[in-house]
Amino acid sequence: MNRERDRWQVYLDETHEAVCAYASAELDALARRAITSLQRMPASGIFDEYPFKTIWDEYCHEVQQGPNEMLEWAWDETIRATIYHPINTLPRHVATLISIGADYELTNCDDELVAIHPDLIFQAVKERVDRQAVRRNMDRFEAY
Repeated sequence: MNRERDRWQVYLDETHEAVCAYASAELDALARRAITSLQRMPASGIFDEYPFKTIWDEYCHEVQQGPNEMLEWAWDETIRATIYHPINTLPRHVATLISIGADYELTNCDDELVAIHPDLIFQAVKERVDRQAVRRNMDRFEAY
């Protein structure tokens, strides 16, 4: 009996690792979708001293140079809408698996999670988007 329980524990551990790896890949894909959406939006012109072409250019600037308190609400709304749109279209089984991975990634917790948590998915995707924004080389805009 103990040996069978140990075998099932190994299966559960390996399943959890697989779910987390799957979720990480899907979260990366959602972050790429969000960035692509931001790259397709023309610059708002809020930073008129820079030759930004897209909202993505402006967001990278904001992440690296900000936060600008006067713009915080506008950025929150823009990023929230951009990231939540694809999250809200995920099939239930995909959203559930991604929620498990996001919960584990954000909290490092082994607690069982069986519900869909769009807010956790949002947080995990936003962290990825922000990481890309921070890493982006903005030097070409500084020469303006």
